[in-house]
Amino acid sequence: MRISTGRIFIGAISIVALATSLTNLATEVWAMSGSYIATAFEKGEIGPAMSPRELARSDTAIAFAGCRPQLYRQAMTLRLAYLDSAISDPANASSAGELTEAADAIGRALRCNPYDGNLWLRAASLELVRTGNLGRSVEFLDMSRKLAPSEGWIIRARLPVARSLATSNPRAQQILRDDFIALATSKWSRDAAAFYLRSDSESRLALDGVIKETPETAMHPFRTWLRRLQDHHKS
Repeated sequence: MRISTGRIFIGAISIVALATSLTNLATEVWAMSGSYIATAFEKGEIGPAMSPRELARSDTAIAFAGCRPQLYRQAMTLRLAYLDSAISDPANASSAGELTEAADAIGRALRCNPYDGNLWLRAASLELVRTGNLGRSVEFLDMSRKLAPSEGWIIRARLPVARSLATSNPRAQQILRDDFIALATSKWSRDAAAFYLRSDSESRLALDGVIKETPETAMHPFRTWLRRLQDHHKS
């Protein structure tokens, strides 16, 4: 039985169309679950731990997102949370290749959505880890601050980066002070207190100055959490 070239071509097109539809469907399904997970992470309701399976699904979403800023943001939020977890755990130390892949993914995401403060923060972190270029890291950090001056989950992640750069850069010092007060006077005051306690004496000295400049009523939740955490560490 002979099959015409035309039928083979139509069949091939149908298979490609079906594969594309299934991929799009899988991406949309991930978008629903990924949105929930990413939102919960951004609110501080869950930690950064993510299974390799969920990581693979987020990478697939990134690959097929096109330029859809919201989907890109959700997938990158989880992708970078996984990277943070890997970097913080010596047993799972990220290779140079993984860092390069993450930097490339961030670059693509920023070309799609250059107004995402979280992406600029991650660009700053990776630039510092990969190249040690302080100037570019502060430039990216400054973009993050300008685009996301009041998002607590981003500020919480930005503070350690600003602290690491503050000793050698006046702009990073200002970002550290501004971000700390923004966090301390928000619903994230507990995180600000924890950050203060984890800081070295030099950083605390810089933060003490801006704490004194801020009205006592605004700093009351922060001071309450600070006492609670100090008492907890003593017990």
